[in-house]
Amino acid sequence: MTIMLRTDTIISEKQSVHYGRSRGEKIMFEIKDSDAALHSLIDQSAASFFDLYRFVTPADYCVYNCKNARLEAEDIPCYAIWQRGTPCHNCSSIRALSLKEPVIKLEYLENKVFLILSTPHTIDGRRCVLELAKDVTASLMINDDRHCDNTIITDVIAELNNLSVRDLYTGLYNKSYAEREVSRCVNDKQSFTAAMMDIDDFKLINDTYGHQTGDVVLREMASLLTDAAANGGGWAARIGGDEFILIFPDLSLEQAEPILSGLSRDIREHLFYKGDTHFSINASMGIKEYHPGEMDAADFFDQVDRRMYEEKRRNKSGR
Repeated sequence: MTIMLRTDTIISEKQSVHYGRSRGEKIMFEIKDSDAALHSLIDQSAASFFDLYRFVTPADYCVYNCKNARLEAEDIPCYAIWQRGTPCHNCSSIRALSLKEPVIKLEYLENKVFLILSTPHTIDGRRCVLELAKDVTASLMINDDRHCDNTIITDVIAELNNLSVRDLYTGLYNKSYAEREVSRCVNDKQSFTAAMMDIDDFKLINDTYGHQTGDVVLREMASLLTDAAANGGGWAARIGGDEFILIFPDLSLEQAEPILSGLSRDIREHLFYKGDTHFSINASMGIKEYHPGEMDAADFFDQVDRRMYEEKRRNKSGR
């Protein structure tokens, strides 16, 4: 499947996007109305192509207009433009800040396809992201055997956005998604319980049974994690070669422990087969509940990681 933008047929309509909001609550702003200071930034970001702009600070979901080289906040969250009640799981602006480079994504809304370019900047001493948007409905070409009606386009965009947050090998969420969602919970002062785990002696499994068998272990481990996550209303991510994390929003440590104990048992009892032989595995697990305001996301990850490796050392010393 190939996606192309025909730049020779870009439409010229330039309208601010309101989508049912009251007057004055703009979510994006016309580039032609921006001031000279902003134009110098937009000129570096293909102003001749894009129609709409806004600044966002992804940590608090705020939208800003830029006037006289200063940011002025609008009373509306950034994700409202896509008619969502919660932050976007495929937020390109968070990723742009993290990577310190531009990020592109496609969105679909009200029978229109939008191309979004997010570029990180610092304005008025604040780290923010300039989002440039273009309605590419009339200029988007999808090379596919299927008939490209609106339903197909929606499916393609959903698939592309899903790929950006998934680990392609296991189907779990990826590390970027995990870091972003934990940061969001911390910023929103939302409690949650996390369990980070690492397969014990995974290198030995690869050396003994081969990398193909090791790959099977990773995929079946992912399946066990998915089931455990569903039992607690949470989600699972692969954050390294054989490292995973489970997040249970709104579950206390006490509430999550029975689920995690069951997961540990299921991992130990699960049999893996290689020819006429079979084997089992163990995974070391570090568990911690996050209490709003106690630390930032990076420190929380570090503490859970340390607890996991403490458990791994205990497992090795107990043999």
